[in-house]
Amino acid sequence: RREPPVLLLHVAESEAQRRLVGALAELLRAALGGGRDVIVDLWEGTRVARVGPLPWLWAARARVARERGTVVLLWSSAGPSPTGGPDPRAAPLRALLRAAPRPLLLLVYFSRLCAKGDIPPPLRALPRYRLLHDLQRLLRALDARASTEATTRGRFVAQPRLRGRVELCRRLELEAAKLADQG
Repeated sequence: RREPPVLLLHVAESEAQRRLVGALAELLRAALGGGRDVIVDLWEGTRVARVGPLPWLWAARARVARERGTVVLLWSSAGPSPTGGPDPRAAPLRALLRAAPRPLLLLVYFSRLCAKGDIPPPLRALPRYRLLHDLQRLLRALDARASTEATTRGRFVAQPRLRGRVELCRRLELEAAKLADQG
């Protein structure tokens, strides 16, 4: 039996944010272990270009639903709100959020890029994880067998193979936050 996939949805407005998303996806893939597929548009650029972003998104969401996976929404205070506002491009994401079963929809955010109060009220009901502080809790929520092996006395202790990925996420979060402050 294949392990259920994780679909990582994000808005990345800068190259620094795209690198952070890629590093987070790689960290999740490594922590979740073999057999767990982390689906992110950055890794499927050719397919996204061939079928189009919305058909790709709906197909990925359908696969996650069919295989009882999880949708992880990476929230950032930068960029348009996909849950409100007059932006007509937000409608497909609002529909996707409504269509995703609640227990299978998690919200994560990097505290240097998003304050807890920046999360729109409709999304506050979702289980939330502040990265990288709540990484252990997120991995448990994603049912990562590796997460329990990587914890000692309730504290995330990155295995040597994960430690570099965690540190890379920290550095990229700082870089993205500095760029966001300048812009």
